[in-house]
Amino acid sequence: MRHYFRTAVFALALIWTGQALGQSNPKKGYIITNSQDTIYGTVDYRSNTKNAKSCLFQANGETTFKEYSPKDISGYRFDEDGIFYVSRTFPVDGVQKEFFAEFLLKGGVCLYYYPEGDNDYYFFVKEDGEVVQTKKSRASNIDEQTAIHEKQAIVAAVSKVFTKSPKAVYDIQKGTYRKDNLIRVTRAYDEEFCSEYGDCVQFEQDIKKALPVKFRFLVEAGVAAGKVKAEYAHFDNPDFSGAVPLVGAGIEMSFPRHIPNLALQAKLVYMNWSMKNTEPAINDKESENKISGSEFGIMVGLKYQFFPNSPVVPFLAVGGHAMTIGKFEVEQRGPHLGNGVQSDSWGVNGIGVYFGGGIDIKAGKHAVRLAVNHVPGRGHMNKTETSYTSFTAGFLF
Repeated sequence: MRHYFRTAVFALALIWTGQALGQSNPKKGYIITNSQDTIYGTVDYRSNTKNAKSCLFQANGETTFKEYSPKDISGYRFDEDGIFYVSRTFPVDGVQKEFFAEFLLKGGVCLYYYPEGDNDYYFFVKEDGEVVQTKKSRASNIDEQTAIHEKQAIVAAVSKVFTKSPKAVYDIQKGTYRKDNLIRVTRAYDEEFCSEYGDCVQFEQDIKKALPVKFRFLVEAGVAAGKVKAEYAHFDNPDFSGAVPLVGAGIEMSFPRHIPNLALQAKLVYMNWSMKNTEPAINDKESENKISGSEFGIMVGLKYQFFPNSPVVPFLAVGGHAMTIGKFEVEQRGPHLGNGVQSDSWGVNGIGVYFGGGIDIKAGKHAVRLAVNHVPGRGHMNKTETSYTSFTAGFLF
């Protein structure tokens, strides 16, 4: 069984490596040519850094993607969340560079975003065309003095932009240097002081859709075809099998922009074991054995999704499993006991692996999940081993 687990992990690692090197996350969108024509199709939704360097686009009716540089087209946009990239030439730390800037806000003061290395750059374009750059490091190891100087530089820069509103400067100084906060402050400034330039246009309609990590919750129920080998009970026949109910709840963490096919999953599972068997006793009569116990388990692992943007998404999963049964109770009734009852109980803990697969059927923003998981024999204390194959239906939200 360890051989199968290593093979499954190795296969998922190969798939993940291929996905990381040549990932594809197609979204409906369009490009705008240099002659201002709009061509609709599919855009590869990649990381912020890659999106700034080039656009991978497949026109409707075509079968392959084509890569466009900022010189080739004037911009591109995603239909689903409105994220809009435009070809711009801005001074990055004093050096003129051409790239696809994320167009965040159009108004009297326009706002653009550009990532490079460990830095986030925001460019404010004022009413008179002056460009003001702000910069903040994403590095986690900068010292306190550097962070103070960085904050002071940001406040000095935005003071040149929001010349009519000390409140706007204060809001950025006391707030966070995040995209949503900068959009909010700039938009409020435009609507109060730059109304002659028309209504503000915020291109990114829902910033949550652009987050690099997505969380979903799962509830499920089903049945498990289980087996128990209870040698601790000293039965002549220690093997039990049968179907037992199962319920579960968990969470999934995926990376739709960077590794769209891979997700991490963690799930709590509850099962109520209750099985019977028989064994020869005396006078050609059989005794009856019963076993029961409540199991709580946790499953943590990886899920690989095929065709993550299709209405039906097949997947494979593999990971580790830990369980505990506070009390396994057994009863034996038979003629050798004078038709009386003999009982015993003990606790069980164990660890092992699981592997399985299924499909997610999309229903709007949610999904219905049909899944099969196999948990092979888990080595336990007290000479007790359990295994099962579960069949579940669940809901992702």
